Amino acid sequence: MRELTHRGRGFPVDLPSHQAVIVRIEHESGDALRSLAPDLALSPGDISFLPEYRRVDVTVHNVGAKAARSFAIALYSGDRLVGRKRVPYLPAPDALVPSTVRIGFPFVPEASKAQFRVAIDEEGAIDEIAERNNAAEVELATPLRQRKVHAHP
Repeated sequence: MRELTHRGRGFPVDLPSHQAVIVRIEHESGDALRSLAPDLALSPGDISFLPEYRRVDVTVHNVGAKAARSFAIALYSGDRLVGRKRVPYLPAPDALVPSTVRIGFPFVPEASKAQFRVAIDEEGAIDEIAERNNAAEVELATPLRQRKVHAHP
């Protein structure tokens, strides 16, 4: 018998081939609210480079059932830390309305492409439903363009 100590965590199961298998799952805790937790998430599509602003934007989602409070987002280019920013609060989605925050990191490209990796809550401060969705990697074109200038009144 295996025990899951936290929702969203898994364990390997060896299943014999060409045989019927019955898997029995029991919920032993009577406290249904204990399983309510935040779930911070991102995918490669949530990372973008804005050449006119020389910035990498990262969109983080809370797909859980509770708000996430005080967590860090780190952006890496290769093995180099580009920056780390703290988000004080990200509410849970409400009435099918997504809950996201977009964070911008200044980035001056050194080549026409860069490999980026984003990690959410590396220090493990947030007790989440799942943590497998807390990191993403992507290679993006990073053309160096003229910096966008805004007119002042």
